[in-house]
Amino acid sequence: DTLSSGGDFGSQFIEAFYVGNEIGISENPITSKRIVNRLYFNIMGQLINYPTREGIYLEQTIFEDGTFETQKLLLTNTKL
Repeated sequence: DTLSSGGDFGSQFIEAFYVGNEIGISENPITSKRIVNRLYFNIMGQLINYPTREGIYLEQTIFEDGTFETQKLLLTNTKL
């Protein structure tokens, strides 16, 4: 499946993901964690302010309890 976000149709973030049969409710509890920071990295692992050009980036979301989540982002100028 593919999700796209962003209002600018000239460039969009595209996230691809696969949900397997092994994921259950107990493994994905619904929580409302507060986000305290969001960091972006290029594919070389360098911290950047925000993705501005086409390419692959990592977005790390840091929550109030110290846990974090990392996602891959693909920035493209291709219309879906």
